Amino acid sequence: MSHLRYALTIAFIPLFQIAVPAQQAAIALDKNDPELLAILAEIVDDVESARVKEQIPGLSIDIVYDQDVLLATGLGYADFEKQIPADPQTVYRVGSVTKVFTALMLMQLRDAGKLQLDDPIEKYVPEFTIKSQFPDARPATFRQVAAHYSGLQREAPMTHECQLVEEFPSVEEELKSLKNVEMVLPALTIYNYSNLGYDILGLALSRAAQQPYDLYVVDHILKPLGMNDSGFALSEQMKSHLAIGYSARPDGTYERSSHQECGMASGILYSTADDLAKYLSLFFREGPAGGKQVLGSSSLREMLMPVAVSPDWTYGSTIGFSVNPFPEGTHQMQQIHYKPGGCAGFSSVVIINYQRKLGMALLTNTYTPTDEKPDPFWIGYPLLRKLTPVLVKSLERTEDQMRKEMLPRWQTYTGRYVITDTSAVRILTFSEYDVSIKNQKLVVNVPELLPGSFVYMKEIPLSPYGENVFRVGGSSFGGDLMTFESNEDGSMMLKWRNYSFKRQP
Repeated sequence: MSHLRYALTIAFIPLFQIAVPAQQAAIALDKNDPELLAILAEIVDDVESARVKEQIPGLSIDIVYDQDVLLATGLGYADFEKQIPADPQTVYRVGSVTKVFTALMLMQLRDAGKLQLDDPIEKYVPEFTIKSQFPDARPATFRQVAAHYSGLQREAPMTHECQLVEEFPSVEEELKSLKNVEMVLPALTIYNYSNLGYDILGLALSRAAQQPYDLYVVDHILKPLGMNDSGFALSEQMKSHLAIGYSARPDGTYERSSHQECGMASGILYSTADDLAKYLSLFFREGPAGGKQVLGSSSLREMLMPVAVSPDWTYGSTIGFSVNPFPEGTHQMQQIHYKPGGCAGFSSVVIINYQRKLGMALLTNTYTPTDEKPDPFWIGYPLLRKLTPVLVKSLERTEDQMRKEMLPRWQTYTGRYVITDTSAVRILTFSEYDVSIKNQKLVVNVPELLPGSFVYMKEIPLSPYGENVFRVGGSSFGGDLMTFESNEDGSMMLKWRNYSFKRQP
């Protein structure tokens, strides 16, 4: 490891917990698992090597599993001249990572009944009119713009797409410039990144909310999540932790970058790795919107669902994120959601592996995505890929131990259960479930079927899902939930879909 001074925390810090009935049973991490601690230390070495190789003055990174921070560290310097170390509380400009907060605002307003995802944006911004040469062209919708599949150009006016500028135009100036341009693509054909689209999206959302965009995001997203070192203007506390943006010279030294002004809803946010970790963990919780759960879990999943994918299925886009399949093992692929951002002197990325409940925020104080330097995604993603198999094995060991400890309780669920509504047997083709323990697992069988039945249920494992709730592991009803309930008379009931089964003496 480099001897350069850095701040490091390998920690298991609960961000916050929300109690939800019938919530997916969480597998607690073994915080002292030596293999997990070893891989986290190795990841610190890897990211430090990447930082030095790519001439990045300072870098901050947080990795979360579910509601726990696994790793929070700073490497290098937030201020190179003053030798002030970067740490997880260092404030950076996050550029286009701002867009995932705009996307979250969109979903909140949809859930509040203020708009619909397939509403045309011009319904809220009537001055947003643009010509199209394509037949059957329709106005751009919230969903299309949020996923960069609207067919809008990247910037407006055109000079800002072709030339390096320090100050981007206001959204009002962008709208006025549209009289001289037309759509570059038919909607929903090809991914075409558009800052213009997000600037107009932010204006439409502020009008739907009847509140300025920046104030809305602070009041409805940042404050409830506890992101106290994030915002669109620097507080005195944020100024004291602000990283200096740099560009690297060929001789290995650095020069300060200029302060580039970006669009409000497309790229102006300031944040920290610690704060972004709180945003990422939001996606791994279940429950309705309220308090720190700033968006209900069903809407969070909707944000991560592809709006469109490429013809070869190698990449796609969701409401706010890009999504690609990436290899996890020899024969496995994982969907990875990510959003990079950058402006003069800064680069950033947030990454989500939803299936594994893993997230990463990586922030740097130099602009890295060039022909010579990699997008910060390619610094961060290999670290997550390296961590994933070790984390999975650690959780499997914990799950095995948890299963052994739960066996006495699960024993109380075993037995033969007979359906209470006998008229349903003709439809279901069976009347009984048999619950038992096999190889230290709770399993379910259907012991007898009517002739011609397609149902298959033979020693199918039941995985804990919540208090007395289990998920069926496969077979004809794989993914269904089964709930065990005790009656006042001491008898046990099994509830599945709309049917009740009573345990026999």
